[in-house]
Amino acid sequence: MNTTGIQNYLSNVFRPIYTYDTTTTNFVPRLTMSNIDNYTGNTISVFTAAVGDSNSNVYVGSNAGNPYNITRNVFNVSALGYGAASNISNDSNSVYIGWYAGSSGSNTANTISIGANSGGAGSNNIFIGTETSATGDCNVLIGNYIDLGTASNQVRIGYSNQIPIAADVSKKWVGLGGVFSPSYTYTTLDVSGNAVFTGNVGINKDASSSSPAGNRTLDVNGNFRATDASANVLDFSNGLTRSSKGFTSDLSSISIAGSTTSNIGLLRPGFILASAKSTTGASFAYVMMFADTTTTRAFLLGPTASGLAITTASSNITLSNSGSTDTISYSITYFPSL
Repeated sequence: MNTTGIQNYLSNVFRPIYTYDTTTTNFVPRLTMSNIDNYTGNTISVFTAAVGDSNSNVYVGSNAGNPYNITRNVFNVSALGYGAASNISNDSNSVYIGWYAGSSGSNTANTISIGANSGGAGSNNIFIGTETSATGDCNVLIGNYIDLGTASNQVRIGYSNQIPIAADVSKKWVGLGGVFSPSYTYTTLDVSGNAVFTGNVGINKDASSSSPAGNRTLDVNGNFRATDASANVLDFSNGLTRSSKGFTSDLSSISIAGSTTSNIGLLRPGFILASAKSTTGASFAYVMMFADTTTTRAFLLGPTASGLAITTASSNITLSNSGSTDTISYSITYFPSL
């Protein structure tokens, strides 16, 4: 074996140096390895591995990242895995983990991509899953083989085209059960399929509130409308709260001049209990009505004083006052027909 120049070669690779130890106040010898382009071995045991190029990029894995001297306008990128972030360009502040994760990506920033061959395009994306990717921006994709193409601002959780949870962050909208877009312009939640709620549900209020009547399975604060398959409608413009056997409108007041009527609710099949009284307490009416699709029957349950009555006219429940102008309080309880 020709050993010419070996000593000179070794002196340029293994160079002894001395560093000052402030604890012992002594110079401590160290051995530095330099001028090595490739190292071949089986096992390396070190306490610290300072890995990185001039642009603060860290690549760990065969064929990972770009050559240290050809950064391709890439800054602060970390890649781990065989071929991870290989051949990338114009990228910054991104993380790629997995076999060829983020490979050949360009014009990218703030992207996290985890999984074999997961995407490396677009900006502000999070890809978790094998071959999961999108070329748009601001996406969160979790699951294997999800490909959104050029879409942006999307969330998908599932597998391939089987997606139970979706969202559009730009519209603050969530879809469950395979819904991928809002059903109406201002919808923020769409559910496809059956839903079961265990516990209380409140709309515009806390359903677990102890006031005024304790916990309620369903508590609605606001206008309420329900339509069945036969186009029967329950609609109270003054809002609804849940009662023990039906729906009761909030207690309301209305000023009615003498010899006039006012519509206070819609009449649809079912039982209706209605009551009204003047603010002076001088008169009141209390009736029960049953309505089907063609007729209405009313039963007087309490006295009616002169000038005040609750009746039906066309499809409405009406409050009439034939006396002097008065402010009248009323409430309606509706028991839907089976």
